[in-house]
Amino acid sequence: MKDNINLTTRSEIRNRIWQLSYPAMISMLLQTVYDLVDMAWVGKISQQAIAAVTIFSTIFWLFLFFNELIGASSVSMISQNYGKGDTEMTRLVSEQTISFKVFMGFISGIFLYFSINPLLNFYLDNPSTVKLAMDYGYIRIFFLPAMYASYSVNTIFRCQGDPKTPMKIMIISTILNIVLDPILMFEKVPFTNIPGFNMGVKGAGVATVISVMISLIYGLSILLSGKNGISVSWRGLFKLNLNIDLDLLKIGLPNALRQFAGGLFMAIMVKFVSHYGDAVITAVGIIAKLQTFIYMPVNGLMMGGSIVVGHFLGRREVQNAEISASIASRINFLVMAFFAVLFSIFPQYLFGIFSNDPEIIKMGKELVPIVTLTIPLSGYAFGQSIVFMGSGYTKPYLVGSLISQWMLQLPFVAVCVYVLNLSYKAIAFSFPLADIVYFIIIILFFKAGKWKTMDVTKNLRN
Repeated sequence: MKDNINLTTRSEIRNRIWQLSYPAMISMLLQTVYDLVDMAWVGKISQQAIAAVTIFSTIFWLFLFFNELIGASSVSMISQNYGKGDTEMTRLVSEQTISFKVFMGFISGIFLYFSINPLLNFYLDNPSTVKLAMDYGYIRIFFLPAMYASYSVNTIFRCQGDPKTPMKIMIISTILNIVLDPILMFEKVPFTNIPGFNMGVKGAGVATVISVMISLIYGLSILLSGKNGISVSWRGLFKLNLNIDLDLLKIGLPNALRQFAGGLFMAIMVKFVSHYGDAVITAVGIIAKLQTFIYMPVNGLMMGGSIVVGHFLGRREVQNAEISASIASRINFLVMAFFAVLFSIFPQYLFGIFSNDPEIIKMGKELVPIVTLTIPLSGYAFGQSIVFMGSGYTKPYLVGSLISQWMLQLPFVAVCVYVLNLSYKAIAFSFPLADIVYFIIIILFFKAGKWKTMDVTKNLRN
């Protein structure tokens, strides 16, 4: 196994984090660009279509609980075994990550299939908006196992020190998605005379599924071939290893619960927002897309940094893991401060990409400066938390989410909407409050230091 982590100085650690992070940042940027373009195309159909996609996406991400059961734990288990130099266990965990994800994708898809219609009707009063959401969403539900598996394929490459391959996969997937969207959605491709398939909002879902399948097939073919020194076997992909799977579940459960709690929180928040009508739902949906863009570099650095931490902890180099968190925190703070200023100054132009409705653009000008006020603190907390994902100590994510969102933000919003009958602007102030509390919780867990004693490799058995 190639040694990529024999690092001794702060500058070497910083360079290694950057080497693993910038391809992830580019990949996430590409995905975010696609999401923004996708929303812009959907917006050309109608404001109602944006509301439909926003509501479906809110419910859809709630069911990614099953993906997160394995996602965070696979990062720590693969990266620590790789850092430890255990080639065989690295391969076994990689195979189980894919096969167990496919299994969980089927479970998630079954639950979502039978619950999506009543959930959409819970949020939406307009039957035509519900139909649009169903048109967009059904095909995405059917291909959930492939989506889960594609996430794992990219994670395996990154955890074993190859971030560039998943970046290439994402470039192919994103370009394909962007090209397919207008061809599948419209009768004529906008700005051209090229005939399209006129599938409407359903076309956006089909384009996403096609790009996911292509990226999965391409990435899996590389892993099976072993071309770049990272390999899995067909045989290993078609069986479950109970011991490894139980470890994946045990380590990943807190983060999965955090993901579920966060998704459920957003689902309830959207229900509160729906109190103000489709226009406010549309504005909140656009803000959610913009936030995804803002957090792109932070999430990329978190991915690269957590892998470096995992490598270090596999060798029990705790001090270097702590230095990695310090570097990531400072970079994240500066990046988020830049975006906070940029988005606060030009919100009307950003909203203008998605809608020409003066009412929605006005909402953006009012809400964005408030929502982005404290995101530099959130970025710093994300930097500190790379030690939690890299070590497999995921409890802080759950505690931070429950306290900041469920114990503070949700009651605050409920009182504003249903007790005080305040305007939609009051909801925006709940986000800075939650950011501050989450920041404090993550810092306290970091300083407590329990993550330093975590070793997710010691209990693995064949």
